[in-house]
Amino acid sequence: MKEEFEVYLAGRIANLSYNEAMEKRLEMIKRLDEIGIKCRTPMRGKQHLAQKEKISANAFKDGLTIQEVISRDLSDLREVDALLILTGDDPSWGTAGEFYYCTWITHKPTLVIAKNYVGGWMEYYATRIVKDFDEAVQVLKHWKRYWNRKGSGIYDLR
Repeated sequence: MKEEFEVYLAGRIANLSYNEAMEKRLEMIKRLDEIGIKCRTPMRGKQHLAQKEKISANAFKDGLTIQEVISRDLSDLREVDALLILTGDDPSWGTAGEFYYCTWITHKPTLVIAKNYVGGWMEYYATRIVKDFDEAVQVLKHWKRYWNRKGSGIYDLR
């Protein structure tokens, strides 16, 4: 069993440039690495997209079927300890699917960064919603210390 705490970085990709899709992810990867939290992202292995003006669904698949692409994402979601949605103010269908999978299937904690009120289903089902990266880092720091790897609650520290 791995010992490190690991987070999946979800958020909008479609119709962004590679740099736009990676900007928040790279910032969060750097910040979380400093406190010993590892990150996975659906953008890993997709450096070839830097040549595209905007990322389309077909370019993202890069010769794979959508089942192959999503199977890797689902595998990552099963392996990580938590989901972090970087773009809660501007979610996508892919982000919604990742949120659904973590919330209802794997029961992993979900953290959403949203500067504006999101309300509805997101507010009801997200483990936590924060306004910015600073708050998100603090929450993940606590989750790293206390959250049970099975996603079923916090460690009993007695």
